[in-house]
Amino acid sequence: MAQTLIPPFGTPQDPARRPLDATVPASLSLHGADPVTGLPTTWHIVRAPEGAAEPYVVEHAEGEIHSPAVWMQARRVSWAAGEADVVALVRDVLGGGPTAP
Repeated sequence: MAQTLIPPFGTPQDPARRPLDATVPASLSLHGADPVTGLPTTWHIVRAPEGAAEPYVVEHAEGEIHSPAVWMQARRVSWAAGEADVVALVRDVLGGGPTAP
């Protein structure tokens, strides 16, 4: 299991990129076993557009995908998620178990 945090634009980790812009979504790539099927899976979690019902969009694809080109061609399922949903997903995938209600 691995997670990759992509730093936002204009951070000290990546000063050459353009300044931080609120319209550029932060993202998280999460790799691990699907908690339901046990199969290798990749999730991308990004901020939802302004005005969306939930603050995040989660995309899910089977397989451990590290290449952006492969990700763009993968069959993905996406859904809107709240902060608690995202935290629960990360904990489930990284082995922390389900969160308490």
